Amino acid sequence: MDNNHEYGIDPLDMAAYETVHEYRNAKTGKRGPGALAPLVGMAPSTLSNKCNPNEIYANLTLKEARQVVLASGDSRIVKQFALDAGFTILPMPEVDCPADMDILNAWADWQADIAETIEAVKAAIAGSPTKEKVETIRRELHEDLAQGMKLFNIIDDMLEPDDKLPTAVRQLHKA
Repeated sequence: MDNNHEYGIDPLDMAAYETVHEYRNAKTGKRGPGALAPLVGMAPSTLSNKCNPNEIYANLTLKEARQVVLASGDSRIVKQFALDAGFTILPMPEVDCPADMDILNAWADWQADIAETIEAVKAAIAGSPTKEKVETIRRELHEDLAQGMKLFNIIDDMLEPDDKLPTAVRQLHKA
């Protein structure tokens, strides 16, 4: 999306466009605005126009963007908005029946991601840092946090029901 920004397309607009136009309904196999529009209460042409990065007058409202994200299951709009505001969001993966092996696997995955981050930092400071190297470090750190939160979620899911974090707290971590 950064390449599109150079051509005057805002990355947030591009995220909305890609979310809508790359959507695929798993049940019906239908794709794009025609498949997503009924789920968000719009005509396909209206949704397509609102997500057209070249359309200056018809844009998604914040509530419509939320509907698109929730209906599509695609978080690109939220991630781009967070990135623009200087935040990182992390999905909270669910584990149905966590076991000790899930903890060990999650811990190992987290450590493997941290090792990739260390390599990215080493590469950045071996020469002079570039925009691409810094972006790689940012992406690696995001993955580290996501893997760490996966480990947390597995351990939290192993708590007895009365000891679990309140649902509202867990939902904040899933945003």
